[in-house]
Amino acid sequence: MQYVTGMDKIPIKNIWWLMLYASGLFKVASVPAGRFDIDENPDKIPNLVAEILARAVERRLRYSLSSNIRRTHKDLTRVRGRINHIRTERQYLLQQGRIACEFDEFTTNTPRNQLVKAALNELVVLISDNKDGRKLRQRCRACAVALEKSGVTDATVSQAHLIRMGRMHALSPRVNTNDREMLAAAGMVFELKIPTESAGSNHMPITDKDDHWLRNLFEKAIGGFYDVTLSSPEWKVYTNRGHEWKIKECSTNAKQYIPNMRTDIILERRNPKTDTQSRMIIDTKFTDIMRKSYRSEKYTFKSEYIYQMYSYLESEKHNNQKPIKISGMLLHPSCGIKVDECATINEQKIHFATVDLLEDAADIRNELQNIAVKCGA
Repeated sequence: MQYVTGMDKIPIKNIWWLMLYASGLFKVASVPAGRFDIDENPDKIPNLVAEILARAVERRLRYSLSSNIRRTHKDLTRVRGRINHIRTERQYLLQQGRIACEFDEFTTNTPRNQLVKAALNELVVLISDNKDGRKLRQRCRACAVALEKSGVTDATVSQAHLIRMGRMHALSPRVNTNDREMLAAAGMVFELKIPTESAGSNHMPITDKDDHWLRNLFEKAIGGFYDVTLSSPEWKVYTNRGHEWKIKECSTNAKQYIPNMRTDIILERRNPKTDTQSRMIIDTKFTDIMRKSYRSEKYTFKSEYIYQMYSYLESEKHNNQKPIKISGMLLHPSCGIKVDECATINEQKIHFATVDLLEDAADIRNELQNIAVKCGA
């Protein structure tokens, strides 16, 4: 058996599914995950994003769009701001009864609002062609026209720049909280229009330049999925959490050179009946879960990942004052390969599992839910 990921064969609808949970859109929007049955029909994700975006834009238009200060240069009949004497003289504006002025003014024609307008126009193409889809398409067109009437022009930058803008604005702490939902949905629209290398294909060809993006996508999607689905009071989900080593003594400068540990995902579960607590550290790896041994033909788990997880678990064991059941999970994506193994190494329980990204989204969801069940098992 060959353990090969085959990431170039991931269906594009599963990429969409991962991006939706990775985007954090469910956290900023009040539309529930089951609104469009996206686990059963990932093709409806554009419709869900369209409803969230249209509703957010309609809400902002009802009150007021965010504006920003922009330096403006205009030839006016009266003085406003600073006079541009050079332009005034060169263009003989005084003879025409005008004067060149430079001044600051508030405008709604900001890059953020241009991003939203561009996203609305793109959704017209992405939305499914059915009765509900046609209504959503009409709402998106109406929102785009309303933005244009409010002074928002079309974006003049490339789609790649729009994608970068969406990621940057949706996560920026400087973004107005009222705009966060709108910008998160707008950024998601351009993520859904990732270009492929073969027109009309149902799969997304992955090249070397996409490895880092896919690695981050997989980690954020798994964390976002658990953050949305494990919403009961007995569960807590932590992502990208830092840990310090339990250092008893060290030389003068050693501590500043020792890096902090950072775990991808931590699932914490408290059983209200027995008042016991369990914790699972999940480390996502966007690589094959096994490699062929150079000494023999058999496949083995990667030793460096086991060492890393063992260090996490030992650190958690010593940093917790209260008794808590701790386990670890090395979680890898796969294409057509299923692995679900477990081993206890020096009292540290480590799970090895894969998520098959060739399966339907509903099956992927079931696999991830089964992994959460292992927390405390």
